[in-house]
Amino acid sequence: MPASSGKVAKRVVQSTVDTMPASLPASQPVVAKKRAVQSTVDTMPASQPVAMKSKTSNAKKRIIYCSDCSGLDGAALALRSLGVPMRHLFASEKNKSYRTVLKAFHPDIEHVFEDVSNRSTEDLLNVVPKTSGGQTRLVYTAGWPCQPFSKAGKRAGEADDRSTLVWRVLLTIDTLCPDLVILENTANLTTVKFKTHFEEILRLFKSLQGEKYEVHWEILNSRTIGQVPSSRERVYVVGIRKDRKKLSWTWPSPLPSFGLNPILEPDGVYPKVDMNTLPRTALRNIISAMEKIKEGKPLGEGPVTKQPFVIDIACSPAWSNLSYDGVPVVTKSHAGCLWLLHKQRCLGVTEVLRAQGIDARKLGLTLPVPGVSDNIIMEMAGNAFTATVFERLFKALLPVIGVKV
Repeated sequence: MPASSGKVAKRVVQSTVDTMPASLPASQPVVAKKRAVQSTVDTMPASQPVAMKSKTSNAKKRIIYCSDCSGLDGAALALRSLGVPMRHLFASEKNKSYRTVLKAFHPDIEHVFEDVSNRSTEDLLNVVPKTSGGQTRLVYTAGWPCQPFSKAGKRAGEADDRSTLVWRVLLTIDTLCPDLVILENTANLTTVKFKTHFEEILRLFKSLQGEKYEVHWEILNSRTIGQVPSSRERVYVVGIRKDRKKLSWTWPSPLPSFGLNPILEPDGVYPKVDMNTLPRTALRNIISAMEKIKEGKPLGEGPVTKQPFVIDIACSPAWSNLSYDGVPVVTKSHAGCLWLLHKQRCLGVTEVLRAQGIDARKLGLTLPVPGVSDNIIMEMAGNAFTATVFERLFKALLPVIGVKV
């Protein structure tokens, strides 16, 4: 743990300001980045965490786990699925409805910060136990907003205020010095358009705590790494404290992907939808998709309407999106609009969660969440980590820092 959070904050501020990329548009000064980091050393509104009572003893837990920009916290669900005992120390989530779901899915979280951008170093250190290492390992994950870099977004990059949350994430790493860090974002962050920004993130990460971290990154597809029916390419950045590393490791290798059947509920759980009740945009997209399917090569036997196509019925004509025996990329805005052609309905909430490697039944997640609609939970799934990808990452990485899986 750093001796002085003020010194840590100043170092991150200086590193950030000194290395600001020259490629920012002239109309977009570096105010956004300065604003995100400067408030750390200035007086700022406290983001006091909501304390939650842990139901189990922390005495024998080898992992203290924490996350930012948490949402559903798919990484915590991955640890639960693996049966790894952990102390769920803190999370952060700005959206009030999302926080309700977060707390419902993770009742053992001890502290929930409402807004990482308003959290001071003092707030953070107040909730983190003063440990001296020993056998306990601190694990931290974060997935700051991807919309500034995503192909589906406006791709404004650093001109979008949401992009500055990554500097908060790096400040948190520098403050807590976790043993293992896993960061996730859209694979588009690594493209030429955002190369300078991505390289700056990596450079600053490697420089933290006097170059204490070994940093790796890779693009992984949820379909082949997490064995879910949704194709979702994301960049994963892994940081391992050099003084904690006990083993070498390799990235998970691709596995055979699954089709739709493993995520679907039995017929009758979600009723068929009368197509006459669908909005005009939805009908247009279904008709357009069926025309494209008929123009292509047959992919299965029987009528088109009996084949396992999934159609995004909320997209514009320019972004028509369909998949055969798989799910188009699950996004926040369209997660509740994925039409199963052969079932005459959209994917339900449990199915959308499974498309992200989250099996609510197996994990003991109670649905529905009181006071929150299923559409909100599906939105969150569109922003979430693919939990089964994190399961494989943890299987590879936890032994590296001395934790058996």
